[in-house]
Amino acid sequence: MTDSNDQCFLISEYVCRLLSEKCERSFIVEAANSILAKNNPTFDGWIFEADFLVELRMACQNKTSIYLLDFQINNQLISSEQTLNSDKLELVVNERLLFFDITDIDRNKFQNGVWLIPQRWNQGCYDAVQLINNTVRVFQVTRAKSHSLKLKYVVQLLHVLVECGYQSVVIAFVIPHDSTSFNLKRPVGTLRPYEHLLSLTTNDEDFFLYGFVRHIR
Repeated sequence: MTDSNDQCFLISEYVCRLLSEKCERSFIVEAANSILAKNNPTFDGWIFEADFLVELRMACQNKTSIYLLDFQINNQLISSEQTLNSDKLELVVNERLLFFDITDIDRNKFQNGVWLIPQRWNQGCYDAVQLINNTVRVFQVTRAKSHSLKLKYVVQLLHVLVECGYQSVVIAFVIPHDSTSFNLKRPVGTLRPYEHLLSLTTNDEDFFLYGFVRHIR
């Protein structure tokens, strides 16, 4: 669908996720710099998520890592002028496994550095999962100023992964690198019976916060 200025408009988050498996980086850059993205926070949020997913896909193709900025400094976001000099988290991308139901994946493919990318149109709670050193890293990608967690989706994931030997879980939010605030709303549900697997931040918070540098001209 297009608007009156002949700009492309993606009709849903699901369509945007599907395009992230096919499109070039240039498409993301154009979309992120469009008038639609600047005037429509929902549309911009879809593009931000797609930007992250394209980064993962390209890293997998090139056998490289991606890097996130560590915002775990005094439990607050650091100032914009300090952001790009903050500590970085390296995320190895050895392989990506796309799935609709976690139980459909061959468990022999659950290897170090593998990413699980959900494909359901109504996917809840997380956008990507990394398996690394017996740890499950669950990532929610958002440009919103606040966000909640529906923990039942993490529990469904852990039902399978714990049986495969994974011993801890990290819940992380990925936000734009120039964000100045973020608030986690009260989570919906619990991690029962996997509460003991939760890895806490250095500030005893239940989630980690990282910044992703957007590809905007």
